[in-house]
Amino acid sequence: MFFFADMLWENSDFIGNSYPPEVCGAILRSMEKLSRIKSEGVITGMTPSEFSVLCCAEQFPRKHNGTAASVADIAALMGVSVPAVSRTLRSLQGRGWIERTIDEDDRRSVRVSITPAGREKLLDNMSRVVGSLNRILSVFTEDEMREGIRKGLVMRNIFPVFCVDAHKDMGVQRLMEFLGNVVPFVSEMPKVHNTRGEEVSPDSNGPESIYFFKTGMEPHIGEVSYFKVMSGSIKSGDDLTNADRGSKERIGQIFACAGANRIPVDQLNAGDLGCTVKLKDVKTGNTLNGKGTEERFDFIKYPNSKYSRAIKAVNESDTEKMMAALLKMRQEDPTWVVEQSKELGQTIVHGQGEFHLRTLKWRMENNEKLAVKFEEPRIPYRETITKLSRADYRHKKQSGGAGQFGEVHLIVEPYAEGMPDPTTFNINGQEFKMNIKGREEVDLEWGGKLVFINSVVGGAIDARFMPAILKGIMDCM
Repeated sequence: MFFFADMLWENSDFIGNSYPPEVCGAILRSMEKLSRIKSEGVITGMTPSEFSVLCCAEQFPRKHNGTAASVADIAALMGVSVPAVSRTLRSLQGRGWIERTIDEDDRRSVRVSITPAGREKLLDNMSRVVGSLNRILSVFTEDEMREGIRKGLVMRNIFPVFCVDAHKDMGVQRLMEFLGNVVPFVSEMPKVHNTRGEEVSPDSNGPESIYFFKTGMEPHIGEVSYFKVMSGSIKSGDDLTNADRGSKERIGQIFACAGANRIPVDQLNAGDLGCTVKLKDVKTGNTLNGKGTEERFDFIKYPNSKYSRAIKAVNESDTEKMMAALLKMRQEDPTWVVEQSKELGQTIVHGQGEFHLRTLKWRMENNEKLAVKFEEPRIPYRETITKLSRADYRHKKQSGGAGQFGEVHLIVEPYAEGMPDPTTFNINGQEFKMNIKGREEVDLEWGGKLVFINSVVGGAIDARFMPAILKGIMDCM
């Protein structure tokens, strides 16, 4: 699509109109999506895919010293597969709009060039597309576009991003104009609902309720808890109840936040953002309520982890400090997930990507002064029992007194879901009948299942020892 934008730019004398290439590329991508529904009014005599292939074939030689595009080049530019491009090329070649020749330097590669007839057809459709661009851009006034963006913000379908440098005064005025002219008023935003689906009115005279959306860690202070007053008014010394944990909290000093600065205030009202320190048991996502209020909010949905590495302290003696630092960092960023894998014998950290985990490592080494290293997580290999097997052990200890003696006969065999319980076992040529006194199924963490059958076939075992026997078997799983 950016090839087409370049063509618009370079052929503006032919078309009579021109737009910056990045604008043309963005608009054309949108038009291409719309063209899947209705393309007859814009591109005629060919499909949008054929139009894109012709654009690539026409413009590629201008960017590569006259070298024609290969099929792979066109596929990469369009973001589609090579077979899809090949099918489109067969159609275009059949109509005499492109030519395919064998690359003399690489006989395995096919080069694609546009014919004069193909170029004429391409420029004809290009003029139609530019006309459509003119109509699209002239449909809406600036006020209408502002209103559309405002509605998108209200519905949370649009999330504008501004690059601003306040120190050099770059982009600041545009940002402030956007905040003043486009951003919707608070009264225009959707109403807030609690976890029960009930609307919560931001009334300063209503019951006290605050929601914690962020936790920061600062040296010499500890946890800094950021909150929004959902209802009522919050003052220093208020006693509130944690709706998520059931614990009691007393609000100490409260602050209004201005970047890194915290301004002490006496009171915050519904809709205000603030922070406080030295809370006992409040985490990100918790709600604190006043007396007689039972509000809970669930605004934050964290994405699933996408990247995992095993982390290890370079110095084994720092392992405990490392775990404490990891847990502290997770309070600040809950998308960092820390897992102590007993099965792998490793500490696994999960994040949103490689850069996300590199940030964790940098903070560990520079802020916490702990040398750590990443390793590849081990693979939990598992073995499957395929046939019956047996093992025998005789325990004999005679050192005075009554002494100890016992025989253990272990039989391991495959188990299938729904398989009937065994009734007999043959050990050393002797058949033992099973008198099942109890049966217990235990689901294992890794997805397996242990079937524990209580059946003593020789001697006597006190029933009180059965839980200990089961625990010993579980420790081996």
